Amino acid sequence: LMNAEKLDYVSSAGIGVLVGAVKRARDSKGDIRFCSVQPAVRKVFDMIGLQAVLRVYDSERGAIMSYKYGS
Repeated sequence: LMNAEKLDYVSSAGIGVLVGAVKRARDSKGDIRFCSVQPAVRKVFDMIGLQAVLRVYDSERGAIMSYKYGS
């Protein structure tokens, strides 16, 4: 779980690191979920189509519950 509430900027290199981390986690039968993503960062995620790759939740509780219920 990555709580991104203090993340107000993400570079193209940072995006590559995030996508790589998610891929490695999923290759190992795990996953990384993101929560509390600031509007500016969420806009970048949306613009480059990361919503199709990343699982983003409004709250930490929602992200945690998604592991339990598989959504």
